[in-house]
Amino acid sequence: MEKIYRYRSNVKGLRKDNLPTKAGTKEVFKNGDNVWLKPSNAKCDTKWQPAKLTKITRQTMVSKLKMCWRQAKEMCYKEMVKPKMDSKKQCLCHEVLENEARYRHNLDPTVEDVKKLCTSLRRNAKEERVLFHYNGHGVPRPTANGEIWVFNKQYTQYIPLSIYDLQTWMGSPSIYVYDCSNAGLILECFKHFAQQREQEYERASAQGSNPGLPPLVNNCIQLAACGPNELLPMMPDLPADLFTSCLTTPIKVALQWFVSQRMGNLVPGITVDLIEKIPGQLNDRRTPLGELSWIFIAVTDTIAWLTLPIELFQKLFRQDMLVASLFRNYLLAERVMRSYCCTPVTSPKLPPMYHHHMWLAWDLAVDQCLSQLPVIIEDINKYKNSTFFYEQLTAFQVWLAMGREDREPPEQLPVVLQVLLSQVHRLRALDLLGRFLDLGPWAVNLALSVNISPYILRLLRSPTRELRPLLVFILAKILAVDSSFQTDLVQENGHKYFLSVLADGYMPAEHRTTASFVLARIVHDYPAGQEACLKGNMISICLEQLTDPHPLLRQWLALCLGLIWKNCDAARWCGIRDSAPDKISKLLPDPLPDVRAAAVFALGTLIGNTGDRSDHANMIDQSVATTLTTMLANEGSPLVRKELVVALYSHIMQFENAFIGVAVQFMDDSSLHDSSGPGPRDPETKKGWILVPQSSDANISANEPSYSKKSSGQTLLHSITKTVKHKKPLSSPSSLNLSFTNIPGLRSNFSSVESYLLQSSPDLLVLCETNLNSAVSSSDLSVDGYLPLIRKDSNSHMLGLGIYIHKNSPICQEIRSESTDYSSNIVVVTDFNFHHTEWRGSSVSDSAGIKAHNFCLSQSLTQIVNFSTRFPDNPNHLPSLLDLCLVSNPSQCSVTPHSPLGAFDHSLISQKLLYHSSSSSESPYHHTSYNYLKVDWDSFRDFLCDFFSSHCAAAIANRKPLHPYLSKQFSRKQMSVYYC
Repeated sequence: MEKIYRYRSNVKGLRKDNLPTKAGTKEVFKNGDNVWLKPSNAKCDTKWQPAKLTKITRQTMVSKLKMCWRQAKEMCYKEMVKPKMDSKKQCLCHEVLENEARYRHNLDPTVEDVKKLCTSLRRNAKEERVLFHYNGHGVPRPTANGEIWVFNKQYTQYIPLSIYDLQTWMGSPSIYVYDCSNAGLILECFKHFAQQREQEYERASAQGSNPGLPPLVNNCIQLAACGPNELLPMMPDLPADLFTSCLTTPIKVALQWFVSQRMGNLVPGITVDLIEKIPGQLNDRRTPLGELSWIFIAVTDTIAWLTLPIELFQKLFRQDMLVASLFRNYLLAERVMRSYCCTPVTSPKLPPMYHHHMWLAWDLAVDQCLSQLPVIIEDINKYKNSTFFYEQLTAFQVWLAMGREDREPPEQLPVVLQVLLSQVHRLRALDLLGRFLDLGPWAVNLALSVNISPYILRLLRSPTRELRPLLVFILAKILAVDSSFQTDLVQENGHKYFLSVLADGYMPAEHRTTASFVLARIVHDYPAGQEACLKGNMISICLEQLTDPHPLLRQWLALCLGLIWKNCDAARWCGIRDSAPDKISKLLPDPLPDVRAAAVFALGTLIGNTGDRSDHANMIDQSVATTLTTMLANEGSPLVRKELVVALYSHIMQFENAFIGVAVQFMDDSSLHDSSGPGPRDPETKKGWILVPQSSDANISANEPSYSKKSSGQTLLHSITKTVKHKKPLSSPSSLNLSFTNIPGLRSNFSSVESYLLQSSPDLLVLCETNLNSAVSSSDLSVDGYLPLIRKDSNSHMLGLGIYIHKNSPICQEIRSESTDYSSNIVVVTDFNFHHTEWRGSSVSDSAGIKAHNFCLSQSLTQIVNFSTRFPDNPNHLPSLLDLCLVSNPSQCSVTPHSPLGAFDHSLISQKLLYHSSSSSESPYHHTSYNYLKVDWDSFRDFLCDFFSSHCAAAIANRKPLHPYLSKQFSRKQMSVYYC
């Protein structure tokens, strides 16, 4: 009985957004008695362009299916009425996109023809993917032995073609499409043959032969229309090749299937013939048909992204555009064919996706379109666009605003990327996308997994000024996570976009700062990016804006300059010609340490370039190095000092031998002047200086000195009462060198402390915040030439006191003996963290500062530090005066700031004190220092009320004990306690 199949004229636009393929990809469409080939020299520019198309036909049944290209952008199926036709009439006329694109045809291939075709494809394709599409209607079903059917040379009988041989000819990577009954059986045989080949390869390798590599199953993708034991549907109102129709013309099939289901009752009066009249083109999103195609891509991408593992999604939907288009259409095929009791299968295996809730959004979009069909056929201008994208953006906005911290990824992300192609919703989509990327690196990785890069690169060509801040921000977030994106930016000339943003004086400083960050990432360790930005005049653009009042912009401009001429001699000399060293040197006195550090980095990479070593280059490097050492000799920021060390290291390594010679000569000269090291100091006259530590009890032992464990924040001064004897003063005084600083942990910074003690040899070194406890032995912290560490430990964070005393210092004998003269002048040094307007750098007076200032007045003490002692790395914090020195005789003291010890931001302060050693005396002298925690504050308050009643009545009305109040005021909640 003659079977007549009704084949509809289905139209599919082949364009870059729908069914493109990478350059060099080969395609074989085998539909009925036709095989279509897209050869290797096909190009993929702005639209899909088949360069050569070969048609190979074979007779499969009396009424044959003919497939041909009606237009360059349309693939159609034609019903052939005559059982026999001339081969010239079987190939319909078609348009070509280029003059060089031609099509050839070959009828009814035999086994030899298929072998010749496939081997030729693999040879020309090299490492690209080849598509083999088999439409087995009208021929026997596949066999359990893994065979499909072709004709013999006389076209009189069917000849089996083994999948094993097909694997050999096709090689890998390849993609196979099987549209026939029992198609799943081919997948099973394919896998069995692949395992057999691997075993044969292993046996041959073990015997010492050199067999060819077997096809990798992982590189072969297969799509089958049904399971191993299933038959394809055979209904008069369906195409015989329904699976192929879903893969090649998904929109038409989806619309016809929608009308044939119960959902079609929602739009009465819509027939199949009326669907054929939907206006528009698939590649025009402004038309109804194009908008449906656009929504279909967004829906299928979303379903796949939410369902598949990220590696599988990338392989099937992002690596190859042709494969991605086929698998988008496969999702529709699964939904359609399951309604006819067929279960399409794939390799690699995919989970069921026909029931995903996003299909409901697709059905709503189809319903909205078909409901307007009678009207828009008459006048397309009356078409109302779908609300799909607007509603998805709203859902995404709600997710951003209302989502939990441990929320799932937003399912609208693939839709948002598609919306970027729409001018109507683009601004809103970019804003939402930027807010999403700002959530953290995980958000950026999610966006990259959906393949955000081609969408953003395309938008960089847009001249719209309103998009600039958003695009700059989004690219900055991407490059902060994935620096490899710099390659795509340079290839697409995206760096020019950011150079124009940076050079735009009307653009706000924060946007120009972000653009400078993007440019810094483009040129970072990427020679092609350096060359491209150098041609774009990036150096002069950055140098012109170094004086901008925005500090963060100055910082990133300096970093851009340092990165563009790093190991790039051309950029280096371009900067020198533009006077870059002089302009960048003006940033060295900048009040913010981050800006200073960036300037040092830029100058360091300038002199660290090893390209040209001419006399002129050496002179410039020497000038820059001298500028760095001169202007940053007393730098207080650890960050800047680190950058300075790195910068000078590069310069020193270029002239290593010369520096070694100078160092050796310097060491020889030093040994002549000070061959015996620090010697004993002469004793001095009369009264000595007394260091007042913080403790309620000073228990100094010769073997293991320590202080009380009581918190240092609970006291202002240490109370010492000792009986001492006067000694006969000597005639001449000498100086005493005292140094003190705040060091965050003595153990972690011990190497810096030891180096300073051995080089500078101060008489005393007082260290705050040593962070030591009883588990740390003083022997581990000993320094040659110094007594064991005098220490006051605390188990609290950022507490503790330590004192190093030189063995040859006369003060050593004075402090460690009972004959110390405590009537001497007094020095109180530490990191007070007190603020008073009388002291430099303080604009306000806090409570602790007022009390300390009043104490100084009552004890005739003077605060002599008149410079900032802390230089924070935080750009929002300014240098401040925290380390104080209270002395009773300022005329005999001088203080000098030095670079900090270790990785901290407090300067080291050295004092030069006139010291007088005292001689023995028979009459004792008593000196008392007061412990303010033990004072009767109630009585003292009564005295103040009587004496200052006119001035302080309101402040002291509440006569509660002040002890808790003082303890609270002299404690530090976050950093530490105050030290004295």
